[in-house]
Amino acid sequence: TITFNLRPLAGAAEGKTELRAVATVGGQPYSRGIQTIQYPHIPTQTLFPEATAPLVRLSVARGHTRTIGYLMGAGDEVPEALRQLGYTVSLLDPATDLTAERLAKYDAVVLGVRAYNVLDRLKTQQPQLLQYVENGGTLLVQYVVNRGTVLPQIGPYPLTLSADRVTVENTPVTFLPTPGGALIVRQAAQPTAPSLAQDLLTTPNKLTPADFATGWVQEQGLYYPSAWDSHYQSVIASHDPGETDKASAILVAPYGKGRYIYTGLSLFRELPAGVPGAYRVLANLVESGGK
Repeated sequence: TITFNLRPLAGAAEGKTELRAVATVGGQPYSRGIQTIQYPHIPTQTLFPEATAPLVRLSVARGHTRTIGYLMGAGDEVPEALRQLGYTVSLLDPATDLTAERLAKYDAVVLGVRAYNVLDRLKTQQPQLLQYVENGGTLLVQYVVNRGTVLPQIGPYPLTLSADRVTVENTPVTFLPTPGGALIVRQAAQPTAPSLAQDLLTTPNKLTPADFATGWVQEQGLYYPSAWDSHYQSVIASHDPGETDKASAILVAPYGKGRYIYTGLSLFRELPAGVPGAYRVLANLVESGGK
């Protein structure tokens, strides 16, 4: 094992590059690893991938959030992305950690993809999560499949999940005027409230539409809500060619002293791919309001 540190050159531009490992033995270069895939229902597969690792230089700011509790759903690599941003991340045990008292030590709590599809414990502990938000925490919920949920409602206010998605990953994104806005065609008029959506787009990183599209891979987002209560504020809108705008990729609502956020954005795919904008979006989501 060889351990070393890499530092970007001063003044280097934001972007991605690749680190390659080559070992020369007896004059013969070796640049591939070995990966074995074993499952009971298929023959053993052996792969020989190139020994490479992506390197990403990006500019991303952090705010007040320091500690994050992460409840894994069906499985994703978002906790590692949060750690790479400098946050202290603890994986939550659904059997013991989902109480308002235990969650209180976290600045933000994030639910992994499909958590409400695979974690029966959420049937009984949902009130504790909402109590955490009411006490001042930020709860970020990643996409939930619209069928087979353990609860009829996943938010503090009514929210109708659907199979709506934007499959073209680099489709242009529009920032919505808030509160209200002509593009929010499925939403009732917003009550008078601080513009949580504007705050999410500007703090601590001033996001641009390019952050939601440039370099993105395999869908911009999925399982967007088709209807939602007027307490929720829409943040962005986009659509596949020939379709109408979908304005529920990110919904944010005040609840007590905290904030509840639902996003169907495919961050779980973009972050492992090293998409700079996805890291800035994630930072703004976990820094949103709350404590």
